[in-house]
Amino acid sequence: MRTGHILVTVLCALWVVAVIWAIANGPHLLAAREQQAAIEMEQENQNVCERLGVPLSSEGFAACAAELKGVRQNHEDRLSGHAMGLI
Repeated sequence: MRTGHILVTVLCALWVVAVIWAIANGPHLLAAREQQAAIEMEQENQNVCERLGVPLSSEGFAACAAELKGVRQNHEDRLSGHAMGLI
């Protein structure tokens, strides 16, 4: 029975360490992920808009990027609707 108590104690200690690590590092990991996603979206905006004849240096680039943002938002809304069973 002693071995069982030791195992439970070790597992609880590992769980506590994991929770503390997640609390300490979670916000940093989330921020890094969000920053990487923003960088990737900017690159996608540039690539798509340039393929459509709207280079980064043009006046229309901001409008092109805004349209792409709208398309992404509509897609996210549809995915959320499907996940919630609304669509």
